[in-house]
Amino acid sequence: MKKILWIGVLAGVVMIVVNLLLNVVYGWIFPSFAEIYANTAIFRSFDDPLMMMFWVYPLAIGIGLSWIWDKTKNLLKEDATFWAGLKFGWAYFVVAAIPAFFINASSFNLPLSMVGTWAEMSFFNGLVAGLIFAKFNR
Repeated sequence: MKKILWIGVLAGVVMIVVNLLLNVVYGWIFPSFAEIYANTAIFRSFDDPLMMMFWVYPLAIGIGLSWIWDKTKNLLKEDATFWAGLKFGWAYFVVAAIPAFFINASSFNLPLSMVGTWAEMSFFNGLVAGLIFAKFNR
């Protein structure tokens, strides 16, 4: 259980870094996003203590996915590390990100491109987590 926890925390920390980098890239591609994120009629203020959940979320996902990997890794044991990680990340994307994309796109009056970047970030989070699990918990 200790291994699941620590590898999950590692995956969560790497996901935070990936998300920060992707946010920079998306900021260059979509400069209007900064204004939308700053709109407190839509999103909480960055000063709100509840915004700290954005830092906890990837850690929780990392630990949860680490547990799921531990339960399902035998399905991918014959695959090379990269392919096992990719398949796991793709499965996470299909199960979690695609439905979240549809619910977010239909629930929020936000540009589809913004919601699409969230889905894309979820794909990269799943891929990064899958690669870490495949490397450190085979």
